[in-house]
Amino acid sequence: MRHYTSGHGMPQNYAKTMVWWRKAAAAGNSLAMVGMGDLYYRQIGATASLGEPEDWDKAMGWYRKAAAVGDAQAMFKIGRAYRRAYTANPYKDYAKSLKWYFKAADAGNATAMYAIGQHYANLGGENLTQYYPQAMEWFHKAAAAGLGRAMLKVGLYYLKGRFGVSQNYAKAKQWFKKTELHGSVKTAQLAKQELAVIAGLGY
Repeated sequence: MRHYTSGHGMPQNYAKTMVWWRKAAAAGNSLAMVGMGDLYYRQIGATASLGEPEDWDKAMGWYRKAAAVGDAQAMFKIGRAYRRAYTANPYKDYAKSLKWYFKAADAGNATAMYAIGQHYANLGGENLTQYYPQAMEWFHKAAAAGLGRAMLKVGLYYLKGRFGVSQNYAKAKQWFKKTELHGSVKTAQLAKQELAVIAGLGY
């Protein structure tokens, strides 16, 4: 099914993707339910504009079906949809967004953990230090769950001495090395650059 969407090994065919995902979803496959939601949410294939209310309803409907059977990725995507500040988003609600992020995080979704960290980081900004511990706690949780960009984020905070942590080049190096091993190609490359910066400082 993914091949029809991505075009890997065959022409892109969103109509066929929807047919097969609908069949799989009807059989209880939560991945297919999330895939159907993504088709509407991402405005790919034959779906109408992302700004159309009916597309939001269809996307959220499929995500909710997947979430109802315990799919953590679906829970995260519901939270993301509530978070998106599109003008035409009829679901925009930051409180509900955070609620669903917590549900997804409780179900083990590392991206949701990272999103919660971002929430507290943005809430605190540079001045409201009472939110620093929550931000770092959730970035650490996301990193421990294997999310490369969270590892990079924690490393950067130790490198720069931000969000309630003291500057610590040794800990920054540890997290950047973990990012190189476990992160995506992009995050690994960024971590490599930061390691070069630390090396240039003599550490």
